[in-house]
Amino acid sequence: MVRFVNYERKVKRLQSLMEERSFDIAILNSNKCLDYFVGAEISTAALSTCIVVPKDGEPIMVYYAADSDRIRNDWYTGGNVPLIKEWSLELGGRHREVKYEDRVGEALKEAGANSRSVIGIEYNFMTLAELEALKRVLPSQNIKDIAPTLDDLMIVKDEEELQYLRRAADIATIGIEAAFEAVRPGMAEVELAAEAERAMSYSGMDRLWICTQIGSGIRNSFFEAPASEKRIQRGEMVRVDVHPMYKRYLSDMSRNAFLGRLDGEYGRICEVVVEAANVAIDAMVPGAVVADVYEAYHEVIERAGIEDHPGPPLGHGLGTINFREPWMHARNRSILRENMVIAIAPCLFKPGFGGLVVESPVLVKKPRAEVLTKLPFEPIEIPP
Repeated sequence: MVRFVNYERKVKRLQSLMEERSFDIAILNSNKCLDYFVGAEISTAALSTCIVVPKDGEPIMVYYAADSDRIRNDWYTGGNVPLIKEWSLELGGRHREVKYEDRVGEALKEAGANSRSVIGIEYNFMTLAELEALKRVLPSQNIKDIAPTLDDLMIVKDEEELQYLRRAADIATIGIEAAFEAVRPGMAEVELAAEAERAMSYSGMDRLWICTQIGSGIRNSFFEAPASEKRIQRGEMVRVDVHPMYKRYLSDMSRNAFLGRLDGEYGRICEVVVEAANVAIDAMVPGAVVADVYEAYHEVIERAGIEDHPGPPLGHGLGTINFREPWMHARNRSILRENMVIAIAPCLFKPGFGGLVVESPVLVKKPRAEVLTKLPFEPIEIPP
């Protein structure tokens, strides 16, 4: 439970934007919104859940009845029952079925919806089945996508949010350091992941938001490398990629260790990736165009003569959800703004050989962007 996070202020900021952009009511059903606006994390077993937010007044949550105790515990009002609508399935026995869309209809009525209301929904997160079911109970068919408004609200962090993101980054650093202290030849990747996770748990991590990834040897060329039973060997690069959550805010950090002396082709790849990372960070100032940042980064790789190595976008936004705007790629012409936090992941993958990823959350600010994690990008060498 994280009541000390100022969720009410976040709701008020959304309501102000709704008034400005002519939304009367918003139906928010993504996990990012449930985390961001009410501090209630929804499990996948909870099925359909949403918050109905009027432009004036309190939000109303509609959720699966079996999850009621946890929702009441997490809900930022402290479990104010009139603001909560439960629905349930009829699974046999005496329990009466109450449909999700009927509860949403009740919530919309209480929020003051009428035939002229402009209703905002998250097009990217609502399934077609959910939308069709809701259309039956919506008092108005004047529906607009509210996702761009949500992005504008969430993409720039306030001081409270930055406090939690900094702490999440500190926890990630602790996890990587613990892994590097523990790594040794013959150790299984899952054992190394456990060392990182144990250290982060003792440092205040709420939980992992995705699994710890350990890529050793050829598995370091895998874009996704969940820790496996593979045994780490001398002469291998080991990527440690951790994902702690702190007070609903995420970190995303990857660093590398080489078991032996780092030289030759791997040494060259490392030099190029680290240089490209620093060039990108230098370019990440308020007012910069995302595509220009990406081009500055990619120019370093091209100059090294290894532009054909495959890789994902340079990075993505980070907050209470991962993989959000701004996506750092060559076609994105959006403008960086002060206090955006972006997880950049400069990388090179050489199929059949290996790869290197160095990832950190970066705060966009003047005069230079700030890397929130504390370890250098350069791989460390683990002596024999």
